[in-house]
Amino acid sequence: MGATVIGRDLGPRVSSSLTSGLTADCTELEIGPFEDKKNNKTYENLLYQIRPAFGGNIVATIVNPDHRPQMATVRSGVMQKALYDGECRKEVVYPEVSKYVSPEAFVVKVLDHHVEAAKHNLKGAPIVVAGGYGMGCKENFDQLFELAKVLHGEVGGSRAAVDAGWLDHDRQIGQTGVTVHPKLDRFSTSLVCRILVSSSL
Repeated sequence: MGATVIGRDLGPRVSSSLTSGLTADCTELEIGPFEDKKNNKTYENLLYQIRPAFGGNIVATIVNPDHRPQMATVRSGVMQKALYDGECRKEVVYPEVSKYVSPEAFVVKVLDHHVEAAKHNLKGAPIVVAGGYGMGCKENFDQLFELAKVLHGEVGGSRAAVDAGWLDHDRQIGQTGVTVHPKLDRFSTSLVCRILVSSSL
C-alpha cells in the first residue's frame, strides 16, 4: 500500500486482522530467496522490504518468512513509474462492501470532501533549493525563494526550520516530510558548489 494518510491507517489494521507483519515507509522493494542460517532454512520469493532506520543513518532490510501476506507501505515518489504495455493481465474487481461489513462497523461517516489546490509541486520538482536551521531566520529564506524562482525550482526545508516557523509544514523534506527526487547532474552539482562558495564569501 502507499504510505499515504489512508494507507498508513488501513495497512496496520489489515495486517493486524490477518496476524501478519507490516513494514512501514519502505523506499525500495525486492523479491528473492532468503537463507535463514540460524534455523538452516531457505525461502523462495520473499519480499525484501527496505527502509531507512535510526533516523536515516542505516538502511534496514526486513523479511517476513513465516506469515502471509507479506505487507508493506511504500513512500510515494520513491519508485520509477512502470511503463504500461497496453495489455491488462488481471481482472479488477470492485466488491460490494455491504456484503462483508455491516453499517454498524463504521464508526466514521464522511459527510463532505474538501480538496484544496496544490500550493506547489515539491514532490515532483526537478530542482529543489533547500535550507535548514542554519539559515538563521525566516527572512533569510527569501533568498532561497528568489534563487528557486530563477532556477524554476521549489523551496524545501529541514524539520528544524519548519518547527521554528520559518517555512510551511508542507515544504518539509526528509524522513519526516516530503520525499523529493531532484535531477542531479554535473551541471547542477557544479552550480550548487558555486552557490555555496559565493555564500561563504
